[in-house]
Amino acid sequence: MEGFGGLRDLHAKIVTVVGARSRLVYLGSANFTARGWGFLPEHSMANVEAGLILLGPAGSSFAAGLEPPVCGKPIPVGGSEPGEIAVPEAKPLPAPWPFFLREVLLQPVAGDRDRLRLAFTLLPGIVPAGWSARLQRKEGLPDVILVPESQTTAAQGSLAVALEPEWLNRLLVEQQVWIAWPEHPAGVAVPVNVDAEARLGLPVAPGQGPLQENQLLAYYQGRIAWEALFPSAEEDGDSPSGTVQAAGEESGVDKSRIQSYQVREFVEAIEGIRGDLKQCLQSEGAIRLALLGPVSPVALARTVIEATKNGEPPRSPTAAGFQLTELLVCLVKARKNDVPGRLRLAWDGLLGEAEDQIGTMLEELEAQFAPELGSNTTFQRYRRAVYPKSKATP
Repeated sequence: MEGFGGLRDLHAKIVTVVGARSRLVYLGSANFTARGWGFLPEHSMANVEAGLILLGPAGSSFAAGLEPPVCGKPIPVGGSEPGEIAVPEAKPLPAPWPFFLREVLLQPVAGDRDRLRLAFTLLPGIVPAGWSARLQRKEGLPDVILVPESQTTAAQGSLAVALEPEWLNRLLVEQQVWIAWPEHPAGVAVPVNVDAEARLGLPVAPGQGPLQENQLLAYYQGRIAWEALFPSAEEDGDSPSGTVQAAGEESGVDKSRIQSYQVREFVEAIEGIRGDLKQCLQSEGAIRLALLGPVSPVALARTVIEATKNGEPPRSPTAAGFQLTELLVCLVKARKNDVPGRLRLAWDGLLGEAEDQIGTMLEELEAQFAPELGSNTTFQRYRRAVYPKSKATP
């Protein structure tokens, strides 16, 4: 073949068996093993191999040209030389496996990235009635039935179940579910895969809630390291928020509830946000985390929106709109970063996704507080000057 380079070892085999009347030749990928040839009591446990069998008269040489120049000594298998062939030791059969289950995947609920579900992909036609999925009893924790038998009787193709917070915490630790079916009621452990989108919403450590605004700002200001945001369970302290000094506290006066100081802390973090978006250009995964993960402009924007609802005192709509707009400006400027060619497509796509998410938050904020942020307001003149792009206006 033109352009072909043989860079890998050949794995093909040829086996010739000659009897009194017939000659059989096998050519293919299978090793001469019980698994390779399917010599097992349970045939479904055999390998899937590709091969060709040729059959002809014993005295013919129709397959002679197929054999390589170096060939092993023929071995009689009729029992005349008992010392030549040893009977292999019996090996235990492999544990049963739910071959009807293609994948167990942790993924976001459609339309709501903050909620996760466990999706089971099935192979139609071989799904047994009455299989189930559960979290196995462990170290004092009870069994949790994720998918009961009654729910799987008619399931074909796929099935999904929403996750309670305590179930998610256990999955993060155990990283597997137990699948039982009529042929194997005791069940086996099946690993759980995680969708790339779901990883963005997962806590870095089990039981870790979303980071607060003051933590994210402290990181972007360079006052704490990334690792300090997610202390291990063995470390002292109830939460990483206790390690972050409030704005203005260094002077002996807690000014963290004064809105002007809150906004000042944000402004001082902008340069760190820009720097973080330059340092992440190592891999697609790093880019995804830096733009959309738990420490990202999108995560910071969510804390700003939360502050307008539950802040003490509540963040003013104008202050929140300013912060979201400046985050969008950071993303626009990040488009000029020097991105390796192999990452350009991923960078542009994920950057656009982050911009869309923050832009949606801003537009919802503008609609909710139209008297302060709507058309013909001072805020709108500022926003159009620094960030003219809007979903509402082409």
